[in-house]
Formats: sequence, structure tokens, C-alpha cells
Amino acid sequence: MSLLAKLGAVAVIVWFYMTAKEKGENATKWAIVGFIGYCLSAVLGYVAVYKPLAAVFLTHGTASNPLMVMLISQLPAVVALLASVLIRKRLIASIPEK
Repeated sequence: MSLLAKLGAVAVIVWFYMTAKEKGENATKWAIVGFIGYCLSAVLGYVAVYKPLAAVFLTHGTASNPLMVMLISQLPAVVALLASVLIRKRLIASIPEK
């Protein structure tokens, strides 16, 4: 797991927790939902994005380029962060109006 993925997971937990506190919701529940959503989308990003791209770059011999390898290895974390934004929006939209 990349450093960006680990830092992203911590950031998502804190972000969801703080958002829930601001909205008057159960902060622990939101943090858990955010973390699970982040992890699931990271795994999906790994399977759907990283694996195919890594296979393409390995067959074309660009795996020796360390910058490309580093950039491709960060894609699951980026996918997970984007999914977390959508999950947070969905949670905010589900709050009943008072």
C-alpha cells in the first residue's frame, strides 16, 4: 500500500468525523462509513485501474521508468479519494431537514 493511500485513509476518517460533528450526526458512524468506502474503492481502483495499466506498461518495457511506476501505483489512492468525495456528498444529502 502506498504512502498516499495510507495518508488518504487517515484524512478521510478525520474529514468524515469532522463533517458529521458539524452536521450534528453520529461522527463515529460517519468515520467508519468513510473508511470502508475508501478501502473498497481503493481495492476496486487497484483491480480496475492499476492492474490493467501496470500490465500494459510492463509489456511495453516502461517499467524501468521509476516516475511512471510511481505515478501508476498512486492511481488506486486517487480513485479512492474521488469516491470518498462522492460518498460524503451522499451522506450529507441523506441528512433529514430539521
